[in-house]
Amino acid sequence: MDIIDLGMGNPDGATPQPVVEAAIAAIQNPANHGYPPFMGTASFRHSITAWYQHRYGVALDPEGEALPLLGSKEGLTHLALAYVNPGDLVLVPSPAYPAHFRGPMIAGARIHNLILKPENDWLIDLAAIPDAVAEAAKILYFNYPSNPTAATAPRGVFPGDCRLCPQVRDSVGS
Repeated sequence: MDIIDLGMGNPDGATPQPVVEAAIAAIQNPANHGYPPFMGTASFRHSITAWYQHRYGVALDPEGEALPLLGSKEGLTHLALAYVNPGDLVLVPSPAYPAHFRGPMIAGARIHNLILKPENDWLIDLAAIPDAVAEAAKILYFNYPSNPTAATAPRGVFPGDCRLCPQVRDSVGS
């Protein structure tokens, strides 16, 4: 039976042989033994900020505005733990990547589910969010390509008059 797993997206197949060979070579290199610095290496942080400058035209300070993470789950969960207070309202798509609701749950947030529907191409219907909910929300989680639906959002999905996300609108243009 072919089952679609809407979980964390863990691999369900063998790692490709070139990746296995590269991993073995890296493990055998003594320069890679031990833990990296907590903040990551300076060259890695500089690479992160150079990529953001190239891709988005955003200048970031590699010493204070770039922090490597173990993965998106860690970053999303810690975002909620750092920013959300007990009782704050967080908007979460449903279905969602588990870190979108688990981090806020741990932080004590109230979660308002934004039901994603196939007839809306699995996109968040911003217009359907009640004004009181939109005004009270501290975070709106959205991710495209979406995990777990695989939906993609066209650039214009967030309208120029978006009451929820002027910072998003300003960063991507109208």
